[in-house]
Amino acid sequence: MVSSPEMSVRARIVSLSLAAVITLTAAPPSALAQPADPATRQAARKVAEEGLKLYNEGNYQGALEKFNLADSLIPAPTLGVQAARCLVKLGRLVEASERYLEAMRIKLDKFAPLVHKKAQVEALTERDELMTRIPTVEIRVEGPLGDEGKVTIDGTEVPSALLGQKRPVNPGKHTITAIRPDTSVTREVTVAERETALAILKLPALPPPPMKSIKNEEGEAQRIIGRILLGVGAGGLLAGGVNGVIALALQSNLNEKCVDNRCLPEQFDDVDQFNLHTTASTVGFIIGGVGAAAGLTLLLTAPPETKLVPLKGPEVRASAYVGPFGAGIRGEF
Repeated sequence: MVSSPEMSVRARIVSLSLAAVITLTAAPPSALAQPADPATRQAARKVAEEGLKLYNEGNYQGALEKFNLADSLIPAPTLGVQAARCLVKLGRLVEASERYLEAMRIKLDKFAPLVHKKAQVEALTERDELMTRIPTVEIRVEGPLGDEGKVTIDGTEVPSALLGQKRPVNPGKHTITAIRPDTSVTREVTVAERETALAILKLPALPPPPMKSIKNEEGEAQRIIGRILLGVGAGGLLAGGVNGVIALALQSNLNEKCVDNRCLPEQFDDVDQFNLHTTASTVGFIIGGVGAAAGLTLLLTAPPETKLVPLKGPEVRASAYVGPFGAGIRGEF
């Protein structure tokens, strides 16, 4: 048996629905959000009657569709309130609160039917009561979400500013997911009316970013000097070796012609050449050794020619310049 308060509410809904249907055909065009031709008004009345019948039969989803259709044809606070009540019956409390708010915000002029004004008052009263019933979920993310990460609840992205805040939800089960390119974490919570649930999503540390190899400008001068000295050293060693071979050949020839290291005047030119090549060989080996050692040291101690940088984002390089018409800074991106 239906209780007296419930019968009162149902009677109020029925009377308001019938009044809304009548008002759709009787109210002057200025009282509605948009003027409508008689055929449209008659169609809206028929749809609203069908919605009322479905509501009384307990088919709230079907009634919601009918009230929404009638409201789209001729927007009226009465139809908005009817749709909000259907949403409440379906457990969609968050949507119902917004639908009540929409009905309250419809601007009515002084010629608007009394039933429309009454509907807005009832929307305010019913919404205030409904707000105390709406449950909330607080979502906390522990661990780095990253620049490309996001959090969703039932597939809808949650603004980052609302993480850690109580978010109104409908009663029932909700799936909350933190998503990063490398991983995802999901939690399920179930809340009843007037309850608050806490969902904690624990994420692991971010993986190292992908890297790319670029030219390392640091130590470029050191590497250039090192290569030059290494080349000088190689040339010195080569010159020392060549002059050494020539000096050995001259020495062998002089040993055959000179007795007890005493040479005749005709061998004096060979002696001079021997001394010259011997000195050149010694100097070449000294320069070559020092140059090669210094060049090798500079190359071994210089920073690597390439370096690794994160793959994401452009590389920016800047350098100063001075010219005949001024100075400035130029960059490469």
